Amino acid sequence: MSTIFPNIRKLLETQLATTVGVPEIAWENVKFEPTTDTPYVKPTTILTIRRPACVGPNPQQYYQGLLILECYTPNNRGPSEVDALVSLLTDRFEATSTISDGTVALQIRTAEHGQGLSDGPWHKTIISISWHTYY
Repeated sequence: MSTIFPNIRKLLETQLATTVGVPEIAWENVKFEPTTDTPYVKPTTILTIRRPACVGPNPQQYYQGLLILECYTPNNRGPSEVDALVSLLTDRFEATSTISDGTVALQIRTAEHGQGLSDGPWHKTIISISWHTYY
């Protein structure tokens, strides 16, 4: 895998972690025990495409992927809590916005959320954020 992927992950995770009002975050491959009745977000970063952007020797590469945010709120509290969390995060990853560290510039293509569902004591809603970059 390209050495750019850790930079991409860092950009996305920093954008999430620095969001004012974001609840606890259950990071990938880190032990996490949710606190009862406390919302949390579980992010997963996926690289879906890595290919040359054009034909020729040493072409620029095109990268595309997803940031999946599983948003958990306590069950039986109604939709307002999860709606506020989804709104906060989709605003933070607004479609057509750019996240950059000066080396890599990720463009957010879409930020969409799916239908909520019950998952034990939690109400879970998934946000799918698609991104791409050239490097």
